Amino acid sequence: MMEFIWGIFTAFLGSLGFSLLFRVDLKDIPWGVLGGGLDWAAYLLVFGACESVFVSALAGAMAATAFAEIMAYARKTPATVYLLPGLIPLVPGGSLYYTMNALIQKNYDVALEKGLATVEVMLGVSLGVVAVSLMVYAIRDAANKKRKT
Repeated sequence: MMEFIWGIFTAFLGSLGFSLLFRVDLKDIPWGVLGGGLDWAAYLLVFGACESVFVSALAGAMAATAFAEIMAYARKTPATVYLLPGLIPLVPGGSLYYTMNALIQKNYDVALEKGLATVEVMLGVSLGVVAVSLMVYAIRDAANKKRKT
């Protein structure tokens, strides 16, 4: 349990650092940081249930994107203000590093294993963002059409 809480805390810190790096407005930083913690919590919960990095990254990215879209609507701000810092905990930096390290050392079996894990996470994040964004777009489009009639 302590590992879970520590992971979420470090996700908060990572999101905070990138919020500052991206020069997010001070009033929006807490929300971006919260998104980073939420997506990492979703990742850890799903990973604990199925141990698939693809499905876990998909769930985390969907949680981060849904949160960013809700906050964007509520605070009248672009969703990317909350989405980019929120997705930072899901970036597969460690597996990418180990992939490159194994390639340099000519350990191609490890490089392939780590490289596939990196690709799985990247695909999960990409598909999670796209899926939720398309759902939000469809909902907004339907609401606009209904409003016009």
